[in-house]
Amino acid sequence: MATLDEIRERAAAHERELSEGDLLPVSQVAAMLDMSETYVRDIPRDELPYGEFGHGHKIKRRKYRRGDVEAYIEAHFQVGR
Repeated sequence: MATLDEIRERAAAHERELSEGDLLPVSQVAAMLDMSETYVRDIPRDELPYGEFGHGHKIKRRKYRRGDVEAYIEAHFQVGR
C-alpha cells in the first residue's frame, strides 16, 4: 500500500511530465509523419516513445513528445536529401 507522501510525489511527477514540452496526440503525429493513425500506433514504443493517459483499462490516449517525434523523423526519413 502506498503512503500519502508516495501518492503525492507520483502526482507531482506526473504533473511535471505533463508540463514538460509539447505532448502531441496520435492525429497530429500522423500528420507530421504523413501516414495514417493506424500506422503511427503500429510503431513500436522503443522506436517512438509515448505516454498513455486516461482512466481505466480500456480507454487510453497516447501522447507523444514533440522531441521524440522529431528524432524519429530525423532517424527514419531522408529530410532534405
